[in-house]
Parts: sequence; C-alpha cells; structure tokens
Amino acid sequence: MGKFLPVHVDSGVDLNAFYTRGGGGEPPGLHFFHEAVTGRVYFSGESPDVACHEMGHGVLDAIRPQLFDAQTIEAAAFHESFGDMSALLSVLQVQSFGQALLNETGGTINHASRLSRLAEQLGAAIRVQHPDAVDRDCLRNACNSFFYRDPQTLPPSAPASQLSSEPHSFSRVFTGAFLDALAGIFRVQGKTPSPEGLVKASQELGQILVGGVLGAPVVPDYYSQVAAHMVQIADGAPFGRKYRDILKSCFVRRGILSLQAAATLSSVKRRIVGSSVRLERAGSEGRKLPTASISAAQYGLNRAALKVYTAGEPKRFAVTSSSLTLGPVEPRSPQNAAESYTEDLFQRGHVDVGAHAHRVAGLTHPFSFKTHMIVEENGELLLKRTTFDCGFDHKGN
Repeated sequence: MGKFLPVHVDSGVDLNAFYTRGGGGEPPGLHFFHEAVTGRVYFSGESPDVACHEMGHGVLDAIRPQLFDAQTIEAAAFHESFGDMSALLSVLQVQSFGQALLNETGGTINHASRLSRLAEQLGAAIRVQHPDAVDRDCLRNACNSFFYRDPQTLPPSAPASQLSSEPHSFSRVFTGAFLDALAGIFRVQGKTPSPEGLVKASQELGQILVGGVLGAPVVPDYYSQVAAHMVQIADGAPFGRKYRDILKSCFVRRGILSLQAAATLSSVKRRIVGSSVRLERAGSEGRKLPTASISAAQYGLNRAALKVYTAGEPKRFAVTSSSLTLGPVEPRSPQNAAESYTEDLFQRGHVDVGAHAHRVAGLTHPFSFKTHMIVEENGELLLKRTTFDCGFDHKGN
C-alpha cells in the first residue's frame, strides 16, 4: 500500500468502520460510514476512538502482518484489542483530556470514565437498533471484569454483558488488563498525578506493548505469548524492572497468564531488549504462516478441502493462560484452533463464498458483513481475510 494509508471518510450508509488491505470489492485503507438513526445522522469517522481504533489495525498489520490471516480466535481478538489500546494511548497524548480525566477519576484511571468508554456515539446509535449488542454507555468499555476463558469453549456470539468468541467481545479481556496496567504504571511513578505523567505512562506502556507484539510468536494461545513478552521487556532496560510486577499482576488477575506462567517467567533469563526487538521485526516482516487443509464440505463448499493459514510459529516461552478449573489451560493445536475459528466465521456469516458454494448444501448469509472470502489459488480453495470491521455485525440478522 506504499507509504500512506488512504482514508475514506464516508464510504456509504452503515453504522460501521473498517480497515482493509484491499480486496472484496473495497479499496485499501480506513473506511468510515454514516447512518441516520431516530432523526440524527451518525458519522463513524467523527469519533476519535473509532478513527484511532481503525488506524491501530493498520499499524498492527504493518508491524505484524502474519496476524491478518492467522486462523485463530486470539489473533483476531488481539487485533481488535490493539485497536482499542491504540485509542486509549492516543487520547492520552492530549493534555487537556488528561487533566479532565484526572479530575473525573482522582487519578485512578482504570475506573469507568471518558477514557475507558470507547466510541460512545457509535455505541449509542447501534444500541437503538440492537440494544444488547453493545455496552449500555458506549461501544465497549475497557473498564470491565472479564476473565480469560478458552475461546473455543465460548459461544460464537452473546450479549455485550457476556463473553463470546466473537473477536470484539473476546478482545475486552486483554484490553481490560491493559487499562489496569496503564493505571498501575501511572501510579508507580510516585509523583503528583499530572497530564504529563499520563503521557509518560502511556508512551512507556505503548513501547512495551509494541515490543511484546514484535516478539510474540503467532500461536493459538496468542494472548499469553504477548503478555509474556511484555513482562520480559518490562524486566529490562530502560524500565529497570519497575513495571514487571505490575504487568504480571494484571495479566494473572485476568487469567491471561496462569500462576505457573508467571512463576516460569521469573526464572527465565532476561534477553537484551533493545537489540532483540529490532532483529525480531526484521526477521518477521517477510515470513508467512504455514497452511493446513480442513474439511470444506461441512461449510457448504463445492470442494473437499479448504486451505487456511494456521497459527503455527514456534513458541519462545512455554506459558499459557489460566484454566477455570485448576492450573494452566491446555494449549490448542494450530489445526484445532483453525477449525474452531473457521466454524465461528461461517456460523456468523462472515465468509464470502462467491461461486464456491455447493448448489444444494451451500450457505451464503446474504445480509451479513463479510470479513473473509474464499479464493482459488493453484486449483485449491483458500480462506483469506479482507477486512477488520468494528460494527459488531449489528445488521447481520
């Protein structure tokens, strides 16, 4: 896409916004929409949260392109969380906002506030048409109490008050931990709370986040790998271990890291962070994920097999998230994770099957927003992502 990311400020009528590389009939870039609801016209591009969220998709795609097609729930959910984390970090660069936030929260910034309530306008518009699709006062609230669960055990959709494997819904687990970590880093500075301190905390946590993304391998349990790499980065220069325990605590309390994982990280020898981040970025840019074949007949396709990109990179840390029973969760295989996420996509109607639907058994979901499409390459069917959207598919039914 070159050096610049095109921005389409009004791509039509919808309560939505999305990022795409191009494909599926849409030009590449950030797309925003408008729609009239109860006499008021809502423009999704008016919201700084929505704009920064979609830009976050573009940034993450630039630094970790393997996540775009990775066929696993946690990779897709992390993309959505990264968009929300980008919105949180961006707004804190505005010092007048920071002062208003401190006045509202008294310095405890992981309380519900104008910071944690993401995309209030878009959420209000969607709520009129689909009341349980979004939070009661915004699209998503980073201040939440969600605890990690194996996403393959969750339903593909649920009301906003519950957790599901739908990427926007499941993203809230990581975003909630991130907001807690931001509040902890801000608090540990030990100075009088100030907008300047918020800027410093946000920039340092942003640096840790990007380092974690660059280092973490794309695997089915991606959340725990990003968290582990963030803890490792916080354990070294230039942070001097002052944020290590904050991050470990936040990720453990959300179940993103199990207790065993946190103990394991304490015994891992710290690497030199400054140079490793640059080398890992350079080594990952051109690397492609492996592919695997899964059964296509169960999805109503006219071929026997469907190829997908699997989250099969080698792990650096033998850590996972927490189980709801006892100990760490058992990690899923890349094949199993791909099959589970593919089933979710077809159940929600997010796959454009084109001419590849079986003439009798095919299922097309004509009114659902499509994030993926089936293409034919070298005589085989391949599932490819076309976009990340933020509309919660409120019109899909």
